Amino acid sequence: MDPTLPISIHTLDALVNNAAVEAHGSIEELPTEAFIATMNTNYFGAVRCIKAVLPGMRTAKKGCIINISSVAGRIASSPLGPYNASKFALEAMSESLAGEVKPHNIRVAIVEPGIQDTKMAHAIEDPPPSAYPHTRRFAGLFRAALERHVPPSMSDEQWVDWNAQEDEAWYDAVQQTFGLNARPQARAGGAGEY
Repeated sequence: MDPTLPISIHTLDALVNNAAVEAHGSIEELPTEAFIATMNTNYFGAVRCIKAVLPGMRTAKKGCIINISSVAGRIASSPLGPYNASKFALEAMSESLAGEVKPHNIRVAIVEPGIQDTKMAHAIEDPPPSAYPHTRRFAGLFRAALERHVPPSMSDEQWVDWNAQEDEAWYDAVQQTFGLNARPQARAGGAGEY
């Protein structure tokens, strides 16, 4: 065992990597720093924690590492480019790790939740002005989904095609597919469009 690691690291049976941040907006309009910060927390943060516990788990010949990813780690959606990239990276690393540590009786699990009622999800409801419609669209989708949760119902290919539609067709598809009205709502004292 590495004597520089805290003793608690040597005796951990499980690690849950759940820390995450997100930056939303179009890839063109977001600063590069938003991509770096998102990857640093969502991907490299998990890598650092995993590297800290693996020596003890490997020596003990047991352990479980649970990486909280997202449906965004399987299906990319604008305006979540940095978040999508970090979760895709986390999933790829987790799959590689699972093969490496299995001979040491260490299991790796990936959890892929959809939209959850968090501060992060509510932040998406208030999009910045953008040349792209996706920020406005996702704001409405998140608002509606947080009001009424619905299960997933599309393949990856259908999701990509669905997101490529013109505004009116997209809003109609959200209404028809999920039963959600994601159209922008009038703000108090303002117009309905963002």
